Amino acid sequence: MSADHPARDARRRPRAGRGRLRCRLALALLLATAGTIAPAGVAAAADTTVVPVLNCVVPQSSGGFTAVLGYSNSSGSSVRIPLGAKNKFTPTRYDGNQPTTFLPGVHQGVFSVRVTHPSVKWMLGSRKLFLDDAAAPRCPPSTEMPEEGNGTGPAVALLACGALGVVLIRRLRRRLATASPTAASSSATQPGREAHGA
Repeated sequence: MSADHPARDARRRPRAGRGRLRCRLALALLLATAGTIAPAGVAAAADTTVVPVLNCVVPQSSGGFTAVLGYSNSSGSSVRIPLGAKNKFTPTRYDGNQPTTFLPGVHQGVFSVRVTHPSVKWMLGSRKLFLDDAAAPRCPPSTEMPEEGNGTGPAVALLACGALGVVLIRRLRRRLATASPTAASSSATQPGREAHGA
């Protein structure tokens, strides 16, 4: 600070504070951006590490077949590939039951798809798996079929129960809040009556 220009020095101090604030905001923005870029890198690595597998098929008497599917993840860690361009079925009516988190190792019988269309494929990363009942082995009769779905049913049910619980608690609080002033006013008048009557 110079003694010659105290007003100019006072104006510089807030700017220095703004500079720190800008630096902190830039750092926060950089960290937030890095968080959104990371999943794309994981999906790119999945192109070579996660492979879709057609384990076996069960022919259906009404036509078509049920495909039992799994995957192989050669990386040493879980890989997340969200539903979309890198994890989809075509035709799209078969899309949505496939997993989005792929654990390391070979996983057979993860989910099943009932196929009635002549050409169905699962695109996973850069790999395409055509569901062809003629080329796939038949499932043995003792095969337990995996559930149709991606395992999110219990989580969705838990979320719905939690939301219902919040609504019920809010209603209960409102009822208690409206009942409390009435109870408080009636109890406040009773001691006065007793004192007046005594």
